[in-house]
Amino acid sequence: MASPVAHTLLGFTLFNLWPYGTRGFQIRPGVLYGLVAAASLAPDLDFIPGLFLGNPNRFHQTVSHSLGMAFVLALGFGAILRLRYTGSSWLKWSSLLLVLIGSHLLLDFFTEDYRPPHWFSPFLAFFRNPADLPSAHFPSFCPGFQPT
Repeated sequence: MASPVAHTLLGFTLFNLWPYGTRGFQIRPGVLYGLVAAASLAPDLDFIPGLFLGNPNRFHQTVSHSLGMAFVLALGFGAILRLRYTGSSWLKWSSLLLVLIGSHLLLDFFTEDYRPPHWFSPFLAFFRNPADLPSAHFPSFCPGFQPT
């Protein structure tokens, strides 16, 4: 699993490659980079409920690490940021957030972990063909995985 530093650095790199840069966001650059770091780390906030239960990994890398949740977070927070910073575009905010959250998922996908990926959660049960299930091609995700 990638470290928070790696997720943040990837987020900063992608933001600096972003076609708009800091233009189009009516916000101070320091605050903007703070939001970039927060968005890059957002899927890992799922460990917080587990802290209250004494098992930080209980909910880690489940639904919060899915493409559906990435879209929900990007669209929702894009709308909130658009309302807060009225000179900015909702589409620019949402697309930037989707790229940053998606980069987190992609980086986690290519690091070693022994739990199945939840990109398609809650629809994972519908993938019966190994060609449809990403973990079938990366056995380190599910060492005992046998397609049905």
